Amino acid sequence: MVLLSFIQNLALLIALSVVHQILVRRLPRDTYTFQALSALLFGMVAIVGMMTPVQFAPGIIFDGRSIVLAAAGLFGGPLTAAGAAALTAAYRLWLSGAGAWVGVAVSALAAGVGVGFFYLRRRRPHLGGLMFFWLLGLLVHLGMLLLLFTLPGMSAAEVFERLGMPVLILYPIATALVCQIFFNQERQMATEAALQESESRYRSLFENNHAVMLVIDPRDGAIVDANPAAARYYGWSVAELKSLNIKDINTLSPAEVEAEMTRARQAQRNHFHFSHRLADGGIRPVEVFSGPIQIKGRSLLYSIVHDITERRRAEEQLHAANAQLAEATQRARQLAAEAESANQAKSEFLANMSHEIRTPMNGVIGMTQLLLDSPLNEEQREFAQIIHGSAASLLSLLNGILDFSKIEAGKLELENVEVRLEELLKEIRALVGVRATAKGVKFTCSLDPRLPKLLRGDPTRLRQILINLADNAVKFTAEGEIAIHATPMDMVQDEVVVKFSVRDTGIGIAADAMERLFQSFSQGDSSIPRRYGGSGLGLAISSRLARLMGGDIGVQSNPGQGALFWFTARLGRAQPAQAPHPDRAPAVRPASIAAGGRILLAEDNAINQRFAATLLTRMGLEVEAVDNGSVALDALAARPFDLVLMDVQMPGMDGLEATRRIRASSSPVVNSRIPIIALTAHALPGDRERCLQAGMNDYLSKPLDGAELRLALERWLPQTRAALTPSAPEEQVETPQPGPAETSPAGIFDAKELVERMLGDADLAGALVEVFVDNFPKQIERLESYLAANDRGNLERQIHSLKGVTANLNATALFHLAQAMEEALERDDLEQIGHSLGTMRGHFEDFRAAARQWLAT
Repeated sequence: MVLLSFIQNLALLIALSVVHQILVRRLPRDTYTFQALSALLFGMVAIVGMMTPVQFAPGIIFDGRSIVLAAAGLFGGPLTAAGAAALTAAYRLWLSGAGAWVGVAVSALAAGVGVGFFYLRRRRPHLGGLMFFWLLGLLVHLGMLLLLFTLPGMSAAEVFERLGMPVLILYPIATALVCQIFFNQERQMATEAALQESESRYRSLFENNHAVMLVIDPRDGAIVDANPAAARYYGWSVAELKSLNIKDINTLSPAEVEAEMTRARQAQRNHFHFSHRLADGGIRPVEVFSGPIQIKGRSLLYSIVHDITERRRAEEQLHAANAQLAEATQRARQLAAEAESANQAKSEFLANMSHEIRTPMNGVIGMTQLLLDSPLNEEQREFAQIIHGSAASLLSLLNGILDFSKIEAGKLELENVEVRLEELLKEIRALVGVRATAKGVKFTCSLDPRLPKLLRGDPTRLRQILINLADNAVKFTAEGEIAIHATPMDMVQDEVVVKFSVRDTGIGIAADAMERLFQSFSQGDSSIPRRYGGSGLGLAISSRLARLMGGDIGVQSNPGQGALFWFTARLGRAQPAQAPHPDRAPAVRPASIAAGGRILLAEDNAINQRFAATLLTRMGLEVEAVDNGSVALDALAARPFDLVLMDVQMPGMDGLEATRRIRASSSPVVNSRIPIIALTAHALPGDRERCLQAGMNDYLSKPLDGAELRLALERWLPQTRAALTPSAPEEQVETPQPGPAETSPAGIFDAKELVERMLGDADLAGALVEVFVDNFPKQIERLESYLAANDRGNLERQIHSLKGVTANLNATALFHLAQAMEEALERDDLEQIGHSLGTMRGHFEDFRAAARQWLAT
């Protein structure tokens, strides 16, 4: 009987859940109407349950109101639970009896615990499930069991014995089942609401989208749905479109349309290009994005259609524009080639004009200097000094314009060779310090001891900036001192940023004038050219050179307080291979010239010849002058000399060709290793490299400066005399013995012979090898281009040049190949030359590997 009553109460609770679901679907849950009706529903069901109670013992009844009120609190909230509890409490009081107030307490307890779990679920929405609801039922009915202990006439043990099992087991389970039903209904309604919202959102997007959208049944191609944008685009109404098949619109054959739909349905493709028919009979190119979609259980295809008529038109215009652009690019390349040709012609013109101008200027300056060294009266000396100063100013202006034009055209190439800052500052002191001392101005140079002794960079351009800044300091300083200092700013593993400063106690510079100091043809004061001379190019060139070397330039000054000019340059650290080998000590270069040295001077200009010969004679040297390379070869074959000063550009055989013949293994000269110093007035980039590649040892530019000439002779003449005078064996310098890395297999590279030919200067030999390795691929490319063009003149000159260079560097295998190519050219065997070029590339790789191994030691 107890079980039957329990089942009746459980059925009543299930009916409650059904009615509650209907109520939830009809009314919004957050309205007072819903809360009131829910309270009435839960309260009435609880009262009905109270009308069919389960009687456990005489005078003790139990019903399902606790389950109903707990569910009301959990799923209806505090208002619903309070209303339902109030109804059941009123009904229990109306029934009266001994346990009336205990019944009221049970109603309040069940509703309160349900509301507590309601707020717990609000904080943690993921809570739910049978265990959670069973815990709710257990807490409610455990509390109710404790309240029963307060009934009169029954002990706690008796209450627990009679009621404990049904109250603590059956009713928590019933609570869990009923709450799970409510919970499932709640989730189902939430899912339905989300689905309805999603469908509503999809429908809104579909209907209001400006893009053309179709929904197609992939089984037969029927158009299931179309949006208003599709109706506007195709010209049919939505209803008419839904009566059509996609095969009626697509211009492809039905079989092709079905194949494309299959690909879209299987997600093999989602991007298509078609042509679609319109209602007016027109055909438009379209781009379609299509893919599978599930709508109310049906597998359909959605398609988004874009008209690409304008895009096709734009693409056609773009293709036409590209064709025009290609034509314009071709024309631009042609113009660029013409401009390059014109630029090359300009460069050659500048070089030739430089030579033609410098040659007479060299004579004017040189002969004027000699005139000033002869006995003159006061007026004659004044006139000679004016001539000398004017010529020097003109030459300085010429140099500045040539340098500036090369920098502006991007044609100035920086060297990357060994730099010894100590020697560089000594040269500056020798070249500029004399003029400062003559004015009574103290001139000093100093180096920060932290600076490495060996660096890599462009010593010529460093010297140019320093001389320019130092010359300006001498020009604008009447008394006091001039100090040059070099210090490191940043030192890392591979490079050093060096800051050079030139400080003077001269006239100073106004603040407004410093802003335009480094502009072209600009000076701080417009009156300066009249008082001190100068073109205003020096600082502009120095500024650009500093930036080319990765640095900057600046000045600090006040009028009357002197000036501090500074610039920075980023220099590389010398690698171990560039430092002197322990077994190859560098040749000793004394600071003075040994008197009696025999010099061969090859110079075609009579004035320049006389000037240079006079300078050399006054230095205590014996001079023999010739006017071209052929005569120089004859002289060197007939008599021994200690050094050759070789003009590069001479009629007949020029200096480069003469040097190559001197260095050749079959040369008839007495000493093929004689030091040769180039004399040139050329201004093109790479002149120095061309001279070194031809076999020359050093390079001087015209007009000759006595101090620079003396420095060059000090570098080469003393060790030459010691090494080449057979009558004084006690003065000979012992040739360094090569280390284990100075030979290479199969006659690829004879480093020992090369060092001996460089008079024991392994550093110079290494530098020449590095230059050759860097430039050899370009020489091969030129040979290949000449061979392809059948340009025999340039081909002969290039092969001959390559032959001379490889001989000078003791690159034996490459030399023999060049010699074979020269003989093949004489036989008109161009095929053999092509074959030799391929072999030469392999031999060059062997040479480069051997050279690197030697340099690394």
